Amino acid sequence: HLPAAEPSFIHRATNPLNKELNWASINGFCEQLNEDFEGPPLATRLLAHKIQSPQEWEAIQALTVLETCMKSCGKRFHDEVGKFRFLNELIKVVSPKVGTVLVPGGMVCLKSTKATSSAERVARGEETDKKPRRSEQ
Repeated sequence: HLPAAEPSFIHRATNPLNKELNWASINGFCEQLNEDFEGPPLATRLLAHKIQSPQEWEAIQALTVLETCMKSCGKRFHDEVGKFRFLNELIKVVSPKVGTVLVPGGMVCLKSTKATSSAERVARGEETDKKPRRSEQ
């Protein structure tokens, strides 16, 4: 059963009427998804929807939530973000038909966050579960 608190955290964290980032809701969302087994799959579906918002401020806030979760959530969340389903939803945002100038900049931030996470695991001597692609070598 999915917790009722998660959608309310994400809605408050990405509310287009926010004057500034709502860090309490952003951190609450990350904490909640870490506590619930179904948290990571639900979180990625909610984030993909919010990142695709036609309201630029809502999409930028959702990218900030994603970046925060990438930094503070564990392997289960990272695995969900790395799945084709989620990545395909993000590709829709940066495609020339849909993307905006600011949102692709957020994508660059996400890409470097994921790369940094992988690099940190390698530096600690942990094995990575994927071979690097040619573009990453």
